[in-house]
Amino acid sequence: TDWLDAIPAPAIKTLRKLGHVTATARDPGALLQQLLAFFGVSTIEAWGSIWAKPSAAFLKSPAFEAHQGAVAVWLRLGELEAIS
Repeated sequence: TDWLDAIPAPAIKTLRKLGHVTATARDPGALLQQLLAFFGVSTIEAWGSIWAKPSAAFLKSPAFEAHQGAVAVWLRLGELEAIS
């Protein structure tokens, strides 16, 4: 469950609002499984190989530090939106 720290709380809150995640931090096992399902992977290692270094190109502001987990959430939301 240490991997859950890779996804910032505000990103998880957004996923909960959008209905992609229903588990809370009180049930880290369920939250972990729901996040992996959201990203379309079955293991943390698979998440790392796919989402840790996205192949998408995008601009980053030097004024803010980008959080890898948050970027992955937004890229996945865009991917799901494009599919639907």
